[in-house]
Amino acid sequence: MLSAKQTAAGIISDARMKAESEHDQILEKAQSAVAGMVAAATGKIVLQASTAESYEQFLTAVERGGEDEQ
Repeated sequence: MLSAKQTAAGIISDARMKAESEHDQILEKAQSAVAGMVAAATGKIVLQASTAESYEQFLTAVERGGEDEQ
């Protein structure tokens, strides 16, 4: 039969292992969420930059077209 101290030590050891496992899972989920946010933000920045550049090219083309007609 195990003594109370041995039983308590086993319970504490199991709790620590479970807490460490949960900690690792939480970190993994957080890292995945951060990576997803970074990817989404990067996509928005690239889209915004390319949209702004496309708009500028459109305005330049319109201005050139207007000058050709005058």
